[in-house]
Amino acid sequence: MCIRDSIQLAGEAEDYSLGSSSQELLQGTAIYLGAASDNEVVAILQDSFISDFSSGFNFLNDSVT
Repeated sequence: MCIRDSIQLAGEAEDYSLGSSSQELLQGTAIYLGAASDNEVVAILQDSFISDFSSGFNFLNDSVT
């Protein structure tokens, strides 16, 4: 049996965006609240390169404040 990690976020996938981490020491995928250009980083997935929210993410459909 393979156990996979999952990330749980409030709201819907449309509330977030993915982009490259801009942190010098942490290379990987950054999860941004809103557009990546807003620079509101929720998390950085170190050494992971993810292009969409299709696998490994759960959204609670609660409003994001």
